[in-house]
Amino acid sequence: MALFGKLYLSAVAGVLLVSAIIFAYNRIKFYLNSVKTTGRIIAIEARPGLRKTYYYPLIAYTDEAGASVTFIDGIGSSTPHDGCVGRKVTVRYQPGAKERKSQLWTIPSLTLAPASFLLLAGGCLLAIFHAR
Repeated sequence: MALFGKLYLSAVAGVLLVSAIIFAYNRIKFYLNSVKTTGRIIAIEARPGLRKTYYYPLIAYTDEAGASVTFIDGIGSSTPHDGCVGRKVTVRYQPGAKERKSQLWTIPSLTLAPASFLLLAGGCLLAIFHAR
């Protein structure tokens, strides 16, 4: 691999590593500034994509002030899981925020973005170090 290619992949790996750190920092910051509660999946919303329709859970919970809040989680699925309607889920939200931030608190929602960026950065670094 030419020197330019190694430098380019090094820069890409650096950007990906910084992105992973930023995502992890934001997750930790959200966790420290949020409140845990129990919500319930009240519906599954279908949203058409370019090739498939994706399904996102609509979640309802009651905040500390007694107000009912609903939100659509950001992680969807390509298969509808109608059987999960009515299921209790763990939700974290930021009380008192001007724009309420709520998040379904699951392993994929916590780790998907940072892990993806770390894997891509690792792939770039492997390409650099195994190039002949």
